[in-house]
Amino acid sequence: MLSKNLKLTSVLFIIIFLEGYIVLASEILAIRQITSYVGNGADTVSIIIAAVLMPLAFGYYAGGNFKPAFDRKGKWISIRAKLISNIILAAWFLLPALATIAIDLFFNSLFAAGISDRILLTSFYSVIFLVVPVFLLGQTVPLVSNFFSADKLPLVTAKILFISTAGSFIGSVITTIVIMRFFGANNAVNMIFVLLAILVLLLSKKMLSDKVMTIMFLAGVMLYCNSNAMLRHFGIIYNNAYNTATVIETETGRMLSLNGSASSFIGQKGEKFPYVEYIEKHYIKPIATQGMQSPKKILIIGAAGFTMGSEDEYNDYIYVDIDPDIKKTAEQDFLKHKLGANKKFAGQDIISYLATNRVKYDMIVIDAYTSKVYIPEQLVTKDFLTKIKESLLPKGIVVANFIVSPNFSDVFSKRIDNTFRSVFHHAGRQVVDDDFNGWSDDDSGVKNIIYSYRHDMADDDTVYTSNNNTAAFDKPNMRYKQ
Repeated sequence: MLSKNLKLTSVLFIIIFLEGYIVLASEILAIRQITSYVGNGADTVSIIIAAVLMPLAFGYYAGGNFKPAFDRKGKWISIRAKLISNIILAAWFLLPALATIAIDLFFNSLFAAGISDRILLTSFYSVIFLVVPVFLLGQTVPLVSNFFSADKLPLVTAKILFISTAGSFIGSVITTIVIMRFFGANNAVNMIFVLLAILVLLLSKKMLSDKVMTIMFLAGVMLYCNSNAMLRHFGIIYNNAYNTATVIETETGRMLSLNGSASSFIGQKGEKFPYVEYIEKHYIKPIATQGMQSPKKILIIGAAGFTMGSEDEYNDYIYVDIDPDIKKTAEQDFLKHKLGANKKFAGQDIISYLATNRVKYDMIVIDAYTSKVYIPEQLVTKDFLTKIKESLLPKGIVVANFIVSPNFSDVFSKRIDNTFRSVFHHAGRQVVDDDFNGWSDDDSGVKNIIYSYRHDMADDDTVYTSNNNTAAFDKPNMRYKQ
């Protein structure tokens, strides 16, 4: 009898542990999966967190108030039956919530309907796909607690909370650091459905019941649709914690897409994106062609397809990108060749890189977009730009690519300009687009805007006034040709 009770207790704690794992892992994966469409800013992440925590709280309450009873059809609904039904219904919602292909269809449908606001997109996703399954899974712990003895209630409660929290902890750590890193985000999603199937098996009296067959079917659909082979069929090379990477072959050339954004391009004749060619023409090629004494040390923030300076064998490059898998993909599937000996790669966050790096650079290029028009928020702050400035050698150059309004038609364009100039005085600003309309008020008409700065140790903040005007004396000596 003691052995039987011990076995039952162990099974109950396993169920509680798995529920904690599944909820936290689902939250993390939801944040990761929608990054391609809304970015991963604090605003969108907070919506996902809210869409998990509040339904979870209501789930705890609903589970604690559940009483076994007959349903409207006269069928007896026991605690065990309620648990199984909750898990299966949650799986139905999580299938489109986490499957890569389903998410793509969902967001593209919203884009086609004219919905593009990040907050609205995230809210629709959360309400439709996350609220219900989290509410249902949240009922697991209070429902399972009915199977424990009422004796030693404080100790039992402590154990339940410990096991549930441990499951959440393991779910967050294993999902992000192990599964997504080494096996891909798609397989982290697949793991959730395997665990959901295990939960139903643990709760079921019959291994071949309708409920078991249903969860096996749902798990099978997810494992098939979200498999590496299926993603490859849709052109997805890998899908890790940072990027969903696709290489697209077109009539005009080859494109590397990261999180749905055209990140790098190589044309049939070696053409690149116009902003890349602009930076190379005006800042990289002159180093070797104009007889400068020695190679320059160039830091590229945001590697993408490593096209920036790809043909340059003269200068020394270090590419820093948070995605450690990007180099392998770029070499094998995009560039089709290894990086040159003068090019190094650091797969880490740029902020941590700058915090430990003591090297100063002749040139720093900021090009760190993670999706269509989203740049990590920490990379547009005065604090970050100050770190960049501190990493420059005297007369070093900073070049930054920002996708913003050329006419300052939105708040972000104005404030990023304010922020950049607050650190880098006397900065240049160039619109890299032949289709630029100087009269446009369209706040969605964003372009690649190149900001540039040369590190002059003698900044000058003097302004000319009618009372104090030294312009005639300040002009440089110039020769005028007739």
